[in-house]
Formats: sequence, structure tokens, C-alpha cells
Amino acid sequence: MYFPDMSFYSYFLLRPLGSVRNIGWLGRGQQYSRGRVSSGLLDKLKLIIMSEGAVDFHVNRVMSAHECVVAGCRDLFVGDVGLGFSEIWIPGVEKGAYFASPSLILHYIEEHDYCPPQMYSEAVMAVDLEVGYKAQEVYVGLVAGHF
Repeated sequence: MYFPDMSFYSYFLLRPLGSVRNIGWLGRGQQYSRGRVSSGLLDKLKLIIMSEGAVDFHVNRVMSAHECVVAGCRDLFVGDVGLGFSEIWIPGVEKGAYFASPSLILHYIEEHDYCPPQMYSEAVMAVDLEVGYKAQEVYVGLVAGHF
């Protein structure tokens, strides 16, 4: 599913969410921003994706994976966590703002040189993995009335 970077989140919703921006929803044949990112960003994103328990950034987990839309790569993992099975919601630096991306964003950055917007990178780096966060609860609260 393709959404331009920084567009408002509207995945299966009647109205977009004005506080949630799409990041990394690449589409087959679509151009995307390319470049290198810091190893610190990659390391932090891996920790975010592998988080569970009191700190959980996953939204809309599914039973089967979406494949990489750039090259059709399959069976992608970070640690024991399969990529393509969920969305990752990162709190923005501004209170009440969020970024939604497919969990495949890590693969897109590492293997296909996708370069997310600076605002997203700053939000990822600002995440405190010691503070409780349940992305699915945020999602449920924000999408109420948008179906």
C-alpha cells in the first residue's frame, strides 16, 4: 500500500488522522527518497521493532506478512520479529503527533537506501525505551469514529 511520506494516515479509514503522518509506505514502481542514515538510527529502530511488553510500538499485527514492494524480498526478520507483519507507530517530538510506518521500513532503509524525512529520524532518536508506551492503544483511541 503506497502513501506519500508525511501524508496524513488514512489506512482503511473514512477520514484521515490529522495527528498521524505516513512514513516509509513505499509502492512498487514509486520513486522514494534515497540516502544513507546513521547507524544510530538503524540501531534504535531495531530496538523499537523488537520491543514488547510495557513498551510496544506495533499496531495492527497480522497473521501473514506483506512482502517488500521494492524487490519482492520475503522472510525478513530483526531478531525473532518478522518484518511486514505490523505497523510501527513512533511518537513525534511534538506532543500528540505520531508517525506510522510499515515494520518493513527497517528493511527499506538497510537494503534499498530509503531515507526517511528528518522529522521521523529525530522522533525515532528521541524515543525513550524505558517509558511505557502501547501503540495499539494509541491507535484505537485515535481511529474511533473514523471507520
